[in-house]
Amino acid sequence: MTIASPAFELMRRFIDRSIRVSAYDPIEQAREEARAAFGGSVDCLDVLTEAWRGAETVLICNKNPEFAGLGAVIPPDRWIIDP
Repeated sequence: MTIASPAFELMRRFIDRSIRVSAYDPIEQAREEARAAFGGSVDCLDVLTEAWRGAETVLICNKNPEFAGLGAVIPPDRWIIDP
């Protein structure tokens, strides 16, 4: 999640609507940028499997191969949006 990423704008909009956001990016520098940009408003996680714990919806905004096939491991009671 670099600052220029569309995910940053989505997270801002969710936060403005008081929606709790947990985020994960496979690139450590991107996670650090998100932590710096959002502080405590976003829970930036270091482990992918933590990203959907307690989530109602999982929004995938990254084409990294690490996200391929998540539908098979994310619990079936979660919404998955992968534009």
